[in-house]
Amino acid sequence: MSFEQLSKKELIEIIEQQALLIQQLTARVEEVEKKLGKNSRNSHRSPSSDGFKKVRRTKSERSSTTKKTGGQLPEKTGMGSSAFVPAGHRASG
Repeated sequence: MSFEQLSKKELIEIIEQQALLIQQLTARVEEVEKKLGKNSRNSHRSPSSDGFKKVRRTKSERSSTTKKTGGQLPEKTGMGSSAFVPAGHRASG
């Protein structure tokens, strides 16, 4: 198609059609981008709909604490190194 051969009216009609198409496509791109940005954390969707990609929590999303990291030490549990002996049974020794 050669644009030199078209009249001014035909060129304006083509431009208007293209402008309408650009508006429609822009709206569709925004809709798709909005859908892609949603997961189970920021929408009503279930976690199984997130797919296989695991959403990693950033350091800022974790709650801060003043406690030290790690598990309990045996002396703090009250059990010590002794084994549990049920009631009515005595350890022979």
